[in-house]
Amino acid sequence: MTSTAMAFKNPIIIAPAMNDGMWENKILQDNLMRLKNAGYIIIEPEEGFLACGTNGKGRLADLNKIYDKAVEILDAKPVGILSGKKILVTAGGTKEKIDPVRYITNNSSGKMGLAIADYAYSKGAEVTLVSTFEVEKPYKVLTAKSAKEMFETLKTVDFDTVFMTAAVGDFKVKNISSQKIKKTDGNGLNIELEQNPDILKYLSDNKKEEQTIVGFCAESENLLENAKEKIVKKGCDYLVANDISRKDIGFDSDENEVYILDKELNITKFDKDKKVNIAKKIVDFIWQN
Repeated sequence: MTSTAMAFKNPIIIAPAMNDGMWENKILQDNLMRLKNAGYIIIEPEEGFLACGTNGKGRLADLNKIYDKAVEILDAKPVGILSGKKILVTAGGTKEKIDPVRYITNNSSGKMGLAIADYAYSKGAEVTLVSTFEVEKPYKVLTAKSAKEMFETLKTVDFDTVFMTAAVGDFKVKNISSQKIKKTDGNGLNIELEQNPDILKYLSDNKKEEQTIVGFCAESENLLENAKEKIVKKGCDYLVANDISRKDIGFDSDENEVYILDKELNITKFDKDKKVNIAKKIVDFIWQN
């Protein structure tokens, strides 16, 4: 391995894992500094329980972090169809509080949003991801857990194209309890809900001439009929529709099958495929049209 590394002329990433005492050793740290100065990329280990039975810094970095760093290095100077474009992507399912420990949410995993953001970044875009969960990416990530938080966050972001892949809750609890609601034997619990702001319609109604709004809808029945009604109601430029009643695609699956509608109600279908591939097809389709 060392012989190969010496002969290799492209970037090399080193992700060490070891005992915390080894990591803190001055000789090792001096050698790491020499490697850094020579252009090697070091992904430092993380804190946690170690194989030797102690707690400290030495655990291998999260594999997603290593993967993202590899993508970042390979695309350090991305040149592609989206160079210079500002792309905004939302991902995940919003959470609406009931009390300090309970909330209403949905089954969205955020996989499609992440795939779209990753691909747009790889094509040179300046990406901002607004996610309902925390995630480390080489581009800008903002966290917004509730629909209201997402609504307020999106107002602050400038963009050329927005992909609204997040599953935003239509309703929120009208009166959130400041204390944990106690169970009373024999009695149920009534929760009054009120509508959340319609983020997609707001963005469509307030978009600039050069902006493109791409909405997403998840339907359990009458997919295309509901999608046609929704794109007219929301006023977005494109709407990506997928069927969540199928167990092999949609929420929490690694695969999907989608239809893209435009304002003239033209329909384009992307057959079942990995979400990362569907994401590429969606981004390419929107840009080329």
